[in-house]
Parts: sequence; structure tokens; C-alpha cells
Amino acid sequence: MRERQARIDAAEKQYTEAWAGKKVAENELAAEIGVLQRRMEEARSRTAAQIAEYRRHQTLAAAAIRREGCNLEEVADILGVSQNVARQLLSEARSLQRAEADAVEDRSPRSDEVAAEPVSAVNTTTAPGQELTASEPDAADHASELVHEELDSTGAPAARVSFDSSP
Repeated sequence: MRERQARIDAAEKQYTEAWAGKKVAENELAAEIGVLQRRMEEARSRTAAQIAEYRRHQTLAAAAIRREGCNLEEVADILGVSQNVARQLLSEARSLQRAEADAVEDRSPRSDEVAAEPVSAVNTTTAPGQELTASEPDAADHASELVHEELDSTGAPAARVSFDSSP
């Protein structure tokens, strides 16, 4: 009888040890899966950000082609996409440019915070993409160059105006 009970106790101990080992293995697996899931989420986020940046470049490229005087059909042909895709790219480019212009505007001081000073010698009749330069009064008080980009009717940069400290 003692031998029988010893065998039963040994089998029970073996079962309990196996159960504990199984639980350890399951916990290790859960931890490893958690690490892999975090890595997968980081990879997804990183890839989504990269794709968004590539899409931004695509929209800006489509807008640059459009600014060169190409119509929608020509933009689509050049890019090898449908007119619907080209239209969407151009629409996204306009939205992106508006958002960037709004961001610049948000960083600019409000008009009631800055004293209005006349600026002379500004020629506003330049062709798209040409840079305008004007002397700014009291430029010695300003350490950095101020730049303003004029937008055309599509929201694309048409002319760039620089205010520098040279007389």
C-alpha cells in the first residue's frame, strides 16, 4: 500500500510540475507575443508615416506638373494614372498647401502685435517662382531674414518675397 501511495504521490508531483512548466511556457509565449505585437505596431506606424510622406511627395509632384501649364489629362498621362487619381492628387496638394500656409500664418505674429512699417522698393510683377527682394526698415533690429511666399489661384507658390537687411 505504501508503494502504491508513493507511486501516486510521484505521479501527482510529476503532474503538478508539468502543469507549472506549462504555465511558465504559456506566460513566456504571451510575453514574447506582446513584444512582437509592439514591434509590429511600431513597424506599422513607421510604415504609415513613410507612406504618408511618399504620398505628400506624389501630390507635390503632381502640383508641380500642373504649375508647368499641364491640364488634368496631361498630368494623368505623365504620371501614368487615371484622371480621377490625378484629380485627387491635385486636390490633396491644394489642401496640403493650404494647411502649410495656415501653419505659417499660425506661427506669425498677429497684426495688432506688430507695428506696421512701410516697405519700399518691392516689385510685385514678377513671374511665378521668381524671388522678390526688398529692404526692410530697421533691419539691424531683425537678426533673421523674413520670407513670404505668394500663392497662385491653385494654392501653389507663385512668387517668393524676401525681406533682407541689405540696403
